[in-house]
Amino acid sequence: EYSFIITGFTLKSGETIPIESTYEECTFTISEGAPQRQLSFYDNGDENIGISLNLDSYENGAYFPKKDRVLVTYTNLIHYYSSIWSGNISCALSNADNEIMIVSDRYSSDLDFRTNTYYSSIDLSLTPDISGFSDGIYSIIPVSMENGASDWVRFDHPSKIDIEIKDDYVYVRHYEYSLTQESEITATGNLTVDGMAAFNVEMRNNSEEEAVGDLSYEIRKQADGSLAYEGTVRVGLPAYTTSTVSIEQPLTEDIFSEGAYTIAITGYLSATHTDFSYSSAFQPSAFLIGTSGADAIEAANVTVYPNPAKDFITVDCGEGISSVTIFSASGQLVKSIGGADAEGSIHMGDLPAGYYIVAVGTESGATVRKQILKH
Repeated sequence: EYSFIITGFTLKSGETIPIESTYEECTFTISEGAPQRQLSFYDNGDENIGISLNLDSYENGAYFPKKDRVLVTYTNLIHYYSSIWSGNISCALSNADNEIMIVSDRYSSDLDFRTNTYYSSIDLSLTPDISGFSDGIYSIIPVSMENGASDWVRFDHPSKIDIEIKDDYVYVRHYEYSLTQESEITATGNLTVDGMAAFNVEMRNNSEEEAVGDLSYEIRKQADGSLAYEGTVRVGLPAYTTSTVSIEQPLTEDIFSEGAYTIAITGYLSATHTDFSYSSAFQPSAFLIGTSGADAIEAANVTVYPNPAKDFITVDCGEGISSVTIFSASGQLVKSIGGADAEGSIHMGDLPAGYYIVAVGTESGATVRKQILKH
């Protein structure tokens, strides 16, 4: 009689974490004969360890016709027992619940493997006949049957090829442990010195496992590109999911001043894996920081349009306008209009493309700042 129980779990990083379980140990009895000796794969750092499909004859190596029987390559095959292993090797098809549905009727027989000797690359069998299976997610797994046994058993190494059957084709699923930036970074609310900024960006986890790690970002002054701040935010992203990540950034006065800045995601460091990667097709996103106090009173009835602008802008206000002052993103004064001229259309066609701050002075003494983009 034997018993089997899960006792622990170790991350790739080497950290051991406990396993919570309400299940008792599993007991079983071997009544006659001896269990089959399972084959394995020798992990010497080779990325191709395990089984793979030989798709060299197909123009697109990502899929093949459902009716075809593709050759399976075994890389770094080994057995660790004290005597020669003799028997047959094949491969099986398992469903999404890891249940074996069928074993290939094509197999390599009368094989002998010496102890502690690994075989770098051998084409040993053909895929099972999957022409009659319905659409869905399946896996091709290696199996063996030692001489004297009557059943196929799985290898003791978790090598598999995940596939998706769809219509008349079989698609090989390639998992990549990576994050991609799926949207531009956007700032919410009015940003003021000594206030709190909130930035949102959509990130996608392209992997079969949850991504837990630190997303790094940097904020630079737009005027000279100098680094103002760099930080990290811990994120947990479900597998195969696009999620909105929020970055909360204090705009402390000793670091930030009024002006234009850019923010960009710069990388990702996984807390659980060493091979996670990050990529983005988005450029740094620009945002504007105003000032606090009465000088930055936001009047809901003050609008500047069109935005983006091309040749002219118009300022609308619920009270009289005393002045309109325009600053470049670096804070340089580029245009100042006062009196009656401030209440009409203001020419912008002579200014270079970019972001500008439009400061609107009202008759009540308030100054309202608006950011616009000029094409």
